[in-house]
Amino acid sequence: MFGPKAVEVDVNGSYLELDTRAPLVEGEAPKGVDILVNTDASGAMENAKVYGYLGGTVAPIAATSGAVQEADCLQAVQRNASDSMDNLQRGRGICVETSEGRVAFLRVASAPPKGPVTFDMTVWELRG
Repeated sequence: MFGPKAVEVDVNGSYLELDTRAPLVEGEAPKGVDILVNTDASGAMENAKVYGYLGGTVAPIAATSGAVQEADCLQAVQRNASDSMDNLQRGRGICVETSEGRVAFLRVASAPPKGPVTFDMTVWELRG
C-alpha cells in the first residue's frame, strides 16, 4: 500500500501512473497512465479536471471525517464511475480504479487559484 501521502501535481497536464510501487507523476503520458490532471489555457484551478485515462476510472466520494477505506472507493467507482471530475476544491474526495484493478483515494489537500494541486493519496495493493 502507498500512503496516505501528499503528492503535488501540476494542473497544466500531469499524468499519474498508479500501478507502480509509488505513484509516478509525469508531464508526458507514460505507458499505463491511469489519470490526467489538466486545466485550460488560463491555468486556473477553477477550470481543472481529473480525467480517467487509458482504462483508469474516477468517481466522487463524499467527504468524511474518518479514513476512506478501499471498499468505500471500490463501491464509489462501481456506482458513480465517470470519465472526468471537476470542482477540485480543498476537501474533494476522488476514487480511482486503475487499468490494472488497483483502487486509489485522492483527497484535495490544497488547490490554490493557480499553481499545483496537492492530493493526499492512498493506493491499495491489487486485490486477490
